[in-house]
Amino acid sequence: MSTEEKKNSDGAKDWQYGICGCFNNVPWCLITSCLPVLTLYTVAKRVEAFGLGRALVGLWVAIGILVVASGVAEQMALASMQTDGAASDDPMAALSSSVVALIVSVLLLVAAVAALICEIKLRTTVRERYNIAGSGCKDAYVVCCYCCFHQCQMYNQTEHEMQNNPNISRA
Repeated sequence: MSTEEKKNSDGAKDWQYGICGCFNNVPWCLITSCLPVLTLYTVAKRVEAFGLGRALVGLWVAIGILVVASGVAEQMALASMQTDGAASDDPMAALSSSVVALIVSVLLLVAAVAALICEIKLRTTVRERYNIAGSGCKDAYVVCCYCCFHQCQMYNQTEHEMQNNPNISRA
């Protein structure tokens, strides 16, 4: 990839790597596929968005816990509805297990939406820090539609900026 940066009429530059440029750095592409929170935290640390990085780590851990809890709650609800092939005699047990499963599912949805909002904010922070053209709406579109690709793009961009700008500290 050329190190020459294209600038638009506003003086803002384009992303150094395209959204599918994650394969320029295969090790981090694999890390991001398996542990996206590690890439997000590294990017947040590089752009000095420490609070955002911590929030993302917390949200991803919460999502993992809630996914497990959701599976357990669903199994409990199924088990309380049916015992030994016969319908359960206690409809309140089935209802309470279903309510628990619903509450866990709602918490999972809230955590996922909060994580998406934090990722959009992180992408906007990277874009603004390095004077990259774009908008908050485009950031939201990219985060929501391109799964781990945008995370690799942010990692590669921060890596490029650190290599080409001696004033940026290495994280």
